[in-house]
Amino acid sequence: MHISMVKGIQSYGYTVVMACSHVVPAYPQAGPTIEREANLDFKLSLKLCTSGNELWFGTNGFSDPIEASQCIVLKSSGRKITAKKLGDLAGSVRLNTQADALKFVRLRTSPSLWLTWSDTHILEIVSAKEARNIPNFGAKPNVELLGKHSGYAGVLSLSDFNRLRLQPPRVSKTIGGYLIRRWIFWSTGSDMKIGQIRESVGRDGKYSHRIVKSQSPPELSFGGFWVMPEFM
Repeated sequence: MHISMVKGIQSYGYTVVMACSHVVPAYPQAGPTIEREANLDFKLSLKLCTSGNELWFGTNGFSDPIEASQCIVLKSSGRKITAKKLGDLAGSVRLNTQADALKFVRLRTSPSLWLTWSDTHILEIVSAKEARNIPNFGAKPNVELLGKHSGYAGVLSLSDFNRLRLQPPRVSKTIGGYLIRRWIFWSTGSDMKIGQIRESVGRDGKYSHRIVKSQSPPELSFGGFWVMPEFM
């Protein structure tokens, strides 16, 4: 496991960043989906799929570490399609409520599934209290969110979460779907960022997003520092 860390002011061997902000259109996206044969390990606990469609947790070949070969597989009409990004699931789900929409986008940031996607790995920023409500979809977490220091994998102490004026996810209805606003934590190499993402989701799972705020991770309270675990 490779771990990237940011400490507020003192370095202690960690990467030190200065606070700054700028607007970026979005984090990098993967190319077109390539259909592959994957081994199916178990069906995800989702209950959003339409008739004839199932989402499975699977593996593509053998890798060291094993997380590098993990994937999400859409099983549709006897075919197995590796989903490389969330939009690949459009047409295979039905989102009837705002809670359904939030659960769907959390496929992207779940501590069990965040490493299965081929575009930039992201985690949702939540308070330690809210972290208990993040779904694992029946899979074993790659990242244990509870019992760590503030800033680990995007989970903040309640005091840090409130001091930084962050907000829990907000979901509103739109014509034909939903708009979700969340705070997220991601990295590209040793460069870590936090930001606010706006995700547009159709009732059929059609997905698009843009990042409307982006900044270097701010300093946390004593004993807290930002850590992005990544399997390389």
